[in-house]
Amino acid sequence: MLTFDQVTTAWNTFFHQPESALSLAVFRIVWGALLIFNAMLMRKDLALLFGPEGYHPTAAFKKEQKFKFSLLNYLPSTNRSVYLIWTLYVIAALTLLCGFYTRTSSVIVFVTMISLHHRNCYVLSGGDIVQRLLGFLLIFSPAGAVLSVDCVLAGREFWEADLKFDPWAWRLVQIQISMVYLRSIFWKMKGKLWRNGTAVWFPIQQDEFSRARVPELLVNRFTIPFVTWSVMVVQLTVGTGVWFDELVYPVLLAGVAMHVMLDIFLNLQLFSWTMVASYLLFIQPHDLSVWLGLTTV
Repeated sequence: MLTFDQVTTAWNTFFHQPESALSLAVFRIVWGALLIFNAMLMRKDLALLFGPEGYHPTAAFKKEQKFKFSLLNYLPSTNRSVYLIWTLYVIAALTLLCGFYTRTSSVIVFVTMISLHHRNCYVLSGGDIVQRLLGFLLIFSPAGAVLSVDCVLAGREFWEADLKFDPWAWRLVQIQISMVYLRSIFWKMKGKLWRNGTAVWFPIQQDEFSRARVPELLVNRFTIPFVTWSVMVVQLTVGTGVWFDELVYPVLLAGVAMHVMLDIFLNLQLFSWTMVASYLLFIQPHDLSVWLGLTTV
């Protein structure tokens, strides 16, 4: 049996034993680029998505009973206000990518993101929700301690990767990613179509979701159940296997393969690439430093 001291020691080791911020920094760079790309995708439709006369007009938004924070609540109800928030979002995402005033940039990214998301939640995808969750947790992390303008301004080398920090925020982000997969399995197991192996057939037949037609050879009563159950197996494996050193890289590769296939055949916006980017948080800083040729950590 475990003693209280053993549990306390394990807890403190997991959440507070100093670790390099390299994995967080690499994630920050990729994350910032992903946010900018996402902003560019929505740019031409900003007025329709979030404007006062768009898909969810101001009159309908004000009738919602539950108040949702948005900077747009405090600005004139015009398309110009929407473009202002979007511009701040892009600038903050760019400075986040560069690691310039990283924590401040993270706060601005999160506040402007939820300002748009709360203005019209009906146009969001699963990827948007994950971005919002990770964006909030990133605020509390030392993501700008390495590979950033901030570290240069602090008098450190840009490539210096051997500084260590309290990793509690990093661990919370990792737990959040694991929970995304485990919650997905939880809800899938409640669905009859997932249990009987037919769930995958339905989205690939819908033009609204389909990006490329699945070869007819692969659409039959044998392959559809195999693919359906394989998705659940991979999600369960990623959600649990990332916590074991011996399994982390094989299960991450399996997750990448699954998300790439999903992105090829289904239009899921940036959900797949958001999840793949989050995998960087499970790569050990020592391995990243070796791959990037940085100082050993």
